Amino acid sequence: MVAAAFAWLRRSRPKGCPAPASLPLRAPAIKRPNNTPHLWEVSMVSRRTVLFGGALALTGAGSGRASAQVQPIKIGVLEDMSGVFSDLGGNGTTIAARMAVEDFGGKVLGRPIEIVSGDHQNKPDLALSIARKWYDIEGVGLITGLTNSAVALGVQKLAADKNKINIVQNASTDVLIEQDCSPNAIIWNWTARTIVRLTVEMAMKTSGKTWYFIVSDYAGGRIMEDEATPLIKSAGGAVLGTSRPPVGEADFASHLLTAQASKAEVLGVVTFGQDFVNLLRQCVDFGIVRTMRPVAPFAFHSDLKAVGPQGIQGMPVAAPFYWDLNPETRAFSDRFRKLTGRPPDVGHAGTYNALIHYFKSLKAANTDQTADVLAAMRKMPINDMSTKDGFIRGDGMVVRQIYRFVGKTPAESKDPWDLLKFVDTVPKEAAFPEQKDPKCRLLKA
Repeated sequence: MVAAAFAWLRRSRPKGCPAPASLPLRAPAIKRPNNTPHLWEVSMVSRRTVLFGGALALTGAGSGRASAQVQPIKIGVLEDMSGVFSDLGGNGTTIAARMAVEDFGGKVLGRPIEIVSGDHQNKPDLALSIARKWYDIEGVGLITGLTNSAVALGVQKLAADKNKINIVQNASTDVLIEQDCSPNAIIWNWTARTIVRLTVEMAMKTSGKTWYFIVSDYAGGRIMEDEATPLIKSAGGAVLGTSRPPVGEADFASHLLTAQASKAEVLGVVTFGQDFVNLLRQCVDFGIVRTMRPVAPFAFHSDLKAVGPQGIQGMPVAAPFYWDLNPETRAFSDRFRKLTGRPPDVGHAGTYNALIHYFKSLKAANTDQTADVLAAMRKMPINDMSTKDGFIRGDGMVVRQIYRFVGKTPAESKDPWDLLKFVDTVPKEAAFPEQKDPKCRLLKA
C-alpha cells in the first residue's frame, strides 16, 4: 500500500519537482527574502506529509483490522492451586474447564472461549484482588472454582456488585444461599446442610445411633456438628461427647482414646485434607475401626484414596458425583485421568458440567449480557453425566440428585481409586426440599 502511494506521487508531482524517493526529509534550503519558502515548496512538503501519513494510515488500518480480533468469552478459574484444598480444586479445575471448552468446539456466539486461572491461596483479600482485576480489566464474565467458603462469599458479593456471574463448586457454607444469596450466583454441587443431613440419615440406619465427634476447631467444623446433632437426636440417637483438636493436628491419639472410651458406635469425623487422612490412618493403627464406624459428612475422593479401604470400609458417603457412577462418568473420568493422573473429584466434574450449561445458555440467549444469560441458565434444564432434569432454584442452588455410597473393603477394591460402592439415589426433591422459611431474600420476594 505504501509502494502504491509512492507511485501515485511520482506520477502526480509538479513538473521539475524531484521524485519522492529523492525528496529530503526537510524542505530544500532556498535563498529568498525573509527566508520565506516558495508556494510550490510548501505544497510539496504538505503533499508529501499527507501522502506519507495517508499511506501509513492505510497500512495501519489494515493491521488494525488484523489486530482488532473478536473479543473472547473469558472465564476465570479461581482456585487453591497450592494449599490444603489443591487436590479438591487446584489445577484439576482448570483442566476440567479446558475440557469443557474443547468439547463445546472452542467457540460460542462466534467468539473464541478463553480460560484464565489464578491461585487465591485461601486468602479472601487476594481472591478479591484477582477477581476484581478479571472483572474490571480483563473482560472475564464468569468466575468458577472458589473452593474455600470465605473466598466464595467474598467473590459472590463482588460478582453481584459488578453484575457478573460466579459459580461455586466446593465451598459448602449455607450462607451462600441464605443471608448472602445473590441473583448472580450459582451453587453447583452442595451445601453443608444437605450433605450432613443425607449422610447422618444413612449412618443412623447402617452404622449406629450413639455418636462421638472429633471436630477440627474452626467455624466450618462447628457448623457441621451443629447441623448433625439435632438430626441424630430427632432420629432417636445421642451424642456422647466431642473433641476439638486444632486445625493441623498431627497426633490424634488422646482424642481417639477418649472417643473409644465413650463406647459410642459412630465416630463423627469433621476434618479435611491432611487432618482427615491422619485421623483415619490412626483409627486403623489404634484398632478404632473394629469397634466404631467412622462417618465423615464431607469425604473427598483424594482424601479417601490417601486413607485407603482399611480406614474407610463401610463408611457412608453422600455426593453429587463419583467417577465410577455410570458409563458417562467413567468415560469423562478416563479422559481426565489421562491428563492429570487421577480421576476427577466433585469440583472438577462440577466445573465441566457447569461450563457446558453456561455455553449452552450463551447460545440460547444469543448474547453475553449477564441478565439474559442467567435467565437462560435458569430456564434450561440441567442434564449432564450425573444430573437429570436439574434446575437452578431462586437462591442459586442447583437442585439435583445426590448419590449415596459406602466405602469398599480391601477385598472389593480393585484399584487405588476404586473406593466406593453405590447404594442409592436421593431424588432431587428429597435432596433439596422446598424451604418452609427461607432466609434468602430472593425466595421471599
